[in-house]
Amino acid sequence: DANVCMLPTSTKWSVLSSRMEGLVAELSELVSNQDAYCVSHSRAEGKAMCAVREKMLSTPWADEWAQRRTMFSYGEEMSTDPLEAVFLKQLVFMAKPRRVLEIGMFVGYGAVAMLEGSPTAQVVSLEIDPYLKDWLRSCLSDAGCAELTQRHEVMLGPALESLPKLTGEFDMIFVDANKAEYKAYVE
Repeated sequence: DANVCMLPTSTKWSVLSSRMEGLVAELSELVSNQDAYCVSHSRAEGKAMCAVREKMLSTPWADEWAQRRTMFSYGEEMSTDPLEAVFLKQLVFMAKPRRVLEIGMFVGYGAVAMLEGSPTAQVVSLEIDPYLKDWLRSCLSDAGCAELTQRHEVMLGPALESLPKLTGEFDMIFVDANKAEYKAYVE
């Protein structure tokens, strides 16, 4: 094996560049399959989480938008990722918060994960679209999980307008809303 540093500059660049490309390709392969592996080997998705995920995947979001039932054009990519949701569920299980604030709900997959993580935690979700509040309530009712709605409050309206109206303390906060407003949420 020749010392790369002793090669002419163009050759050195080519060799190092090829090595970097190889490392990046290997890393990409490892990382891109990691989420799928973790989700496929996890048994942490409970009945309510499964119901929300399945309904989300079967909801014709483009049609809902075309019929003007939703405020925005949605898709499943807006939901909390399954691995992220299982992580949230585990965090709630370990930390045992009394109240959790979720800024940005979409279909409620993250909220339901946190509710499944603790039999006593209260979750307050800030959501702008009334359609999604009704969508989640209907989903949980149809799945036989309506009891979760007793511990879940959905405040409708823009998050920046809802935040000042909140009362009480929160032991945990999950921010997953309008990314451009993250700094303002924290302030």
